[in-house]
Amino acid sequence: MTDRFDRAKAIASGERDAETPCCEEVKAWIDRSPATQAGYFLKAAVLNCIAKGFFKDDDTLLSYIGQFIRIARDPLSMLRGQDD
Repeated sequence: MTDRFDRAKAIASGERDAETPCCEEVKAWIDRSPATQAGYFLKAAVLNCIAKGFFKDDDTLLSYIGQFIRIARDPLSMLRGQDD
């Protein structure tokens, strides 16, 4: 069995790109992770978006931040489909 740190290094280096899971699988793993890791996942996702130029300008970034704040204040809005 592969050590989890060796596996993480292999994923980071691209050696396991053929095994990349779909978004639903990644989300399922995140959903099962302890809440204490949520900040780490959020930071990693935001930094990845920044590195890849996802936030084209400040307005785009602020729009996402505003959406996250609205969801945090009213989590059930996601179930109602008001903030996707």
